[in-house]
Amino acid sequence: MLKFNYDSLSRLEDNLDRLLVQKLFDQGISHGFFNDTEGEDPDKVYGLFLCRVDVQLDLCQSCIKAARTKFRRQCHKKKEAIIWYYECLVRYSYRSFFSGIVTFFS
Repeated sequence: MLKFNYDSLSRLEDNLDRLLVQKLFDQGISHGFFNDTEGEDPDKVYGLFLCRVDVQLDLCQSCIKAARTKFRRQCHKKKEAIIWYYECLVRYSYRSFFSGIVTFFS
């Protein structure tokens, strides 16, 4: 059985916070796209953001910041989440999704 929530005080939680704050937001904001990982298995976290090419960098930054806040509020303790806004997409997961195809069903 897959467990889609993580325990409090988990290394995954720390890794997720470092990924969303220090890597995706701070380091990648000037490019409009960035993906990276944080931590080691089994607490490794994969994350990315992508802003539309016609979106100004300050709006991209605001969009990523809004997604990060929404993750903390609505996706607390979830091992994976994705947020699509008009200006950007932000995603994280406990499993690699880089260079792969993902199909979402309603």
